[in-house]
Amino acid sequence: MAIRRLRIDSFRNLKNLDFAPGIGANLLLGPNGAGKTSIIEAIAMLGRGRSFRTPRPADCITHGAARFRVVADCEDRRSRVILGLERTPRGWRARLDGRECRQLAELAVCLPLVVIEPDMHLLISGGPRLRRRYLDWGVFHVEPDFLTHWQDHERALRQFNHALHSGSDDRTLASLARTLAPLAERLHGARAAYTERLVATLVRLAIDVAPALSDLTLTLKRGWPAECPLFEAILAGRTRDRRYGHLRRGAHRDDLAICRGSTPAQTILSRGQQKLAALLLQLAQLELWRERCRFAPLVLVDDPLAELDREHQVRVLAWLNNSGLQFWLTAADWPAALDDALGDHTRFHVEHGGVQQVVQ
Repeated sequence: MAIRRLRIDSFRNLKNLDFAPGIGANLLLGPNGAGKTSIIEAIAMLGRGRSFRTPRPADCITHGAARFRVVADCEDRRSRVILGLERTPRGWRARLDGRECRQLAELAVCLPLVVIEPDMHLLISGGPRLRRRYLDWGVFHVEPDFLTHWQDHERALRQFNHALHSGSDDRTLASLARTLAPLAERLHGARAAYTERLVATLVRLAIDVAPALSDLTLTLKRGWPAECPLFEAILAGRTRDRRYGHLRRGAHRDDLAICRGSTPAQTILSRGQQKLAALLLQLAQLELWRERCRFAPLVLVDDPLAELDREHQVRVLAWLNNSGLQFWLTAADWPAALDDALGDHTRFHVEHGGVQQVVQ
């Protein structure tokens, strides 16, 4: 899905933007603080309902404004759709072709997107929650009923933790565990099946983008002992879980083990290599989505040159250019030596929260 017209109002330092992106590569150039990252953050907010820079969406509202609004006219070969999101300090409103949305997931289905940003190395070196989120976004876009099942699991997990915290008896905990355990096992199964697809895609992708990391391996580690069913594991841990006030075994403790050979990647890769490995994971996700999503995914790349050597810059840009997808890049400066790898593109100058297309 390509954005053909983008309107942004009162988002951070952006005010009343209205411009037409190119169908392929879009390069946003300008000094630091000009608003380049804010533009792709606004697009990400539209497609995900959350920012990749702050956990509080209301922080993105321009100081003194009542709300921000992002509207995108999108199209691909098969369809055209208009997505809109408005956020106030009190909540959100979303529209899809003029119809009110009940869930932000309705927008996400139409605008699958990957964000490649400077802190993406945390997918390798950060905590398990980031990797679970990465997997869950991936499964969401390829399994139609995944969101409903994920929500059912989260609800059952909250109920169980509340029962632990409030001192409920063993009988109550066992009853709640009978509901939670099959939901968690199904959630783990969906992640495991997706991980298998990722592995095959990652191997093919590494050959073109980062041959030196072609020995990366992915394994989904489940969040409870392998030797017993989850229901039994939950019951066996009740005494200790009561002390902690939360359940310590289940799909909410799954983790994606990323290794180089048999060694955890975070202990052996440099920061630059971690960023490259995380980028491979994001591109592998794109490949899977391109095969299985109803709408073609979108790629948002914030500062693509940071910590990548020239060879890998060229390889990544060439892959993006040959993908046939719309992608957005931000940079303070753009070396002319990378123009060939980028190919035909639409260039914009961003300054003081404004955007102007550059005639090349």
